[in-house]
Amino acid sequence: MSGIMAMLLGRALAAGGYTVVQTFTASGTWTAPTGVTSVDYLVIAAGGGGGGNRGGGGGAGGFRTGTALSVTAGTDYTITVGGGGSGGSGGAVAGNGSNSVVSGTGLTTLTAVGGGGGGVGPDTAGISGGSGGGAGSGGVSVAGGTATSGQGNAGGANNGNSTYAGGGGGGAGAVGGAGGNVGNGNGGNGSASSISGTSVTYAGGGGAGKHVNASAAGTGGTGGGGNGGSSSVGVSGTTNLGGGGGGGSSGNVGGAGGSGIVIISYAGSQVFNGGLVTTSGGNTIHTFTSTGALTPLTNNLNNSLRFRSSASAYLNRTPTVAGNRQTWTISFWWKRGTISSEQYIVSADTSSANETWLRINAADTLQFQTFGGTNANLTTSAVFRDPSAWYHIMLAVDTTQATNTNRLKLYVNGEQVTAFASTSYPTQNFDFGINLNTQIHYLGVEGSNYFNGYMSEVYLIDGQQLTPSSFGETDFDTGIWKPKAYTGTYGTNGFYLKFANSASLGTDSSGNGNNFTVNNLTSVDQTTDTPTNNFATINALENSYSSFTLTEGNLKWVSTGASYSFLRSTIGVSQGKWYYEAKCTAQTNTQNKWIFGISDSPSTSSTNYIGANSYQYGWRGDSNTIFYNGTNTTYGSANSMTTGDIIGVAVDLDNNKIYWSKNGTFLNSANPATNTNGFSITGASSTNTGFYHFAFGELEGTYDYTSEINFGNPNYSANGYTDGAGFGNFSYSVPSGYYALCTKNLANFG
Repeated sequence: MSGIMAMLLGRALAAGGYTVVQTFTASGTWTAPTGVTSVDYLVIAAGGGGGGNRGGGGGAGGFRTGTALSVTAGTDYTITVGGGGSGGSGGAVAGNGSNSVVSGTGLTTLTAVGGGGGGVGPDTAGISGGSGGGAGSGGVSVAGGTATSGQGNAGGANNGNSTYAGGGGGGAGAVGGAGGNVGNGNGGNGSASSISGTSVTYAGGGGAGKHVNASAAGTGGTGGGGNGGSSSVGVSGTTNLGGGGGGGSSGNVGGAGGSGIVIISYAGSQVFNGGLVTTSGGNTIHTFTSTGALTPLTNNLNNSLRFRSSASAYLNRTPTVAGNRQTWTISFWWKRGTISSEQYIVSADTSSANETWLRINAADTLQFQTFGGTNANLTTSAVFRDPSAWYHIMLAVDTTQATNTNRLKLYVNGEQVTAFASTSYPTQNFDFGINLNTQIHYLGVEGSNYFNGYMSEVYLIDGQQLTPSSFGETDFDTGIWKPKAYTGTYGTNGFYLKFANSASLGTDSSGNGNNFTVNNLTSVDQTTDTPTNNFATINALENSYSSFTLTEGNLKWVSTGASYSFLRSTIGVSQGKWYYEAKCTAQTNTQNKWIFGISDSPSTSSTNYIGANSYQYGWRGDSNTIFYNGTNTTYGSANSMTTGDIIGVAVDLDNNKIYWSKNGTFLNSANPATNTNGFSITGASSTNTGFYHFAFGELEGTYDYTSEINFGNPNYSANGYTDGAGFGNFSYSVPSGYYALCTKNLANFG
C-alpha cells in the first residue's frame, strides 16, 4: 500500500483570505506559486506492517510539523509518497513503512521516518521507526521498537509470561500499549491536524494480534491503526491515514501499514493545478489519490470570448506605428462552433498587397496564407472538426531565416505540424501584413466570413519567433497540453487579450495598451468556457440529418419543419449528478412540442425523437408526457411549456433518476436534492454506450422550433445561479449536489 503523508500549508501573500489545500496520496512534484514565500507543513510517513503469528502491532509513520518554511516562487519541490510496510508472517519480518520526503532547491529536506514493523511471534522485538512497532508475544520479555526523536512514540513490550500478550505499535500521540496479563497491547493513538479544513487524526499504531491464551486482541489506535487479529489476519492500517497494521493472530499474517495522503494548503485564491479540488469552509482543497504533480496555476484562465457569426461579431485594431513584419508569433486557444464552413480567425486585411490571414476552411483544414509580392501558404493535411475540444494554435514567423521551412512554423497543441496538403514558403526577409500600421488587424472575420466559436488567451508577440513552451506545457498527470502564462516581452504591437473585463472585451492586458475595438459583442459573450475548464456545448457532429441549424457557439438550435429529431451535448456522463437548462426561445406555431431530456445514443434518423428508442428519456412540452424506451407515460399533473420558459433537467446517475422543472418548479412535486419523486431511468452502465448525454429537440414535424441550451455559459442573460462548486450561470437555483457539465466538475464529481 502506498503511504507517506506530506502536507504543506502555504501562507500565501496573495490577496484572498481563504485557504487553498492540496493533497497528495502518491509521489509527485509541487511548484511554489508566485506570491507564496513560506509554508506550514505536516509530513507523516507510512505505517509499519503488523507482525504475524500473534505479532505486535505496526508503528505509525513519523509525524513532523512546523511553520514558516521558506520556499521560492516557481521552484519545483519533490514530494515522495512511499508504500506502507508489509505485514509479517510466521517466517517473515514485518516491513517498515517508507519514508516521507519533501525536497527541492533551497529547501532543507524534510524526512519523516516510516513506522516500524511489529515483532513476529514468538519473542521478537518490535522494529524501530517513526513510531516503533510493538513486540511479538511470547514467554520471554522483549521490548517494542524505539521511535525517531520528535516524530512519534515507542511500541509496547510483550508481557513475557504464560498469557503471551504482544505489544501495540506506537502512535504519533501515545506509546503503544504493553501486553498485559489479560489481553494484548492496543496501538498508540495518533495526533490530530486541521490542515485539511477539518480535524483529522493521523498516524495511529496497530493493535497486537491475539495468542490463544490471551483474552482479546489489541485495538488499533485512533488515526488509522489497524486492529489485531483475534483468530485471523491483522487489519491493515486505514487508507490515507498512515497508521500501523494490526498484528496477526496465532498462525496468521499481520496487516499492512496504512497508505498515505498529501494535502497542500495556503492562504489566498487557487494557484495550483492538480488533484481533486474541493472547497470547505472557505478552503480550497486539492486531494491526490494517485501519482501526480502539483503545478502552479500560473495561467488562471477565467474567461473566453464567444464569437457569434449570426451577430457579425469581431474585434479589430489598426496599429499606430509599424512593428516587425518579418518576425512575430501569434498564439491563441480556440474552440469551434460551426463546422465545415470557411471562417477566418485572424486576419490583417486592408489592401490585397499585404493581406495575411489564418482561417479554417470548409474542408476543416487550417490554412495560413498571404498575398503580395510573394505568396505564402500552409494548408494542413489534418482536419480540425472536434467541437468539444479546445485547440492551442500557434504560428511562429521569422522570414530572416536562411532555410525557408524555418520561416513559417505552425503548431497545434504544442506539436509542430509537418504534414501539409499544400505549402509555399515566403522569400527571405518577406514583410507580412501583420504589424503593418496601415493594415486593419481583425479577430473573427475577413470580409463577410465570420468565425463562430470561442477564443481564449490571444497573444501577438512582435519581434520574436517563439516556441510553444512560451505559452503552454504538458500536464504531468494527464499528458494533455495546457496553457501557462507568458512571461516574456511583447514588442511594439504585441498584445494579450484575456477577455476579463465584460465591459471592455477588447482590453489589452500586455501593458502596451494595444486595445481592440469591439463589434457586435456584449457581456453575454464573455464566458467561463476555457481550456482549463471545458464546458459542454451542442455536438455539431451529430447533426447528421441536417434537421437543425446551430449558432451562438453551438448553444442555439433551430429545427426545420419537415422533420423531427434531436441533438446531444458534447460531454457524456456515467455517474454523478448533473444539471442543465434550456430556453424555449421561439416556435412558428403554438404546439409547444419542444422535448428535453437525455439519451445514451445519437439520433438515428430525421424522424427519431427522444424516447423513441431504449435508454432515452424526454419531456414533451405540450403536456406532462414523458417519452422513454419507445413508449410514454404521464408524470405529475398537466403542465406545458411555452415560448420564453426555462426548462431545467437534473440527472442523478447515482440513484438513476431524472427530474424536469419549468421556471424553477419541478414536475410531480419532485425534489432532486432529496431524491424525491424522480422519474426512474436505467443505470448508465446498462445502456448501449455506458454514458448518457443531455438531449434536446422537438417532436412535432411540421413547424420550426428554436431553443438555447445553457450548460452553464448561456447565450442569453441568466440570473447568476451557480452550482455547489461555484461554476455556471443559471436562471434558477441548481439543486443541491448537482453540477454544471464541465471538465472541472467531471474531475471531481464524475
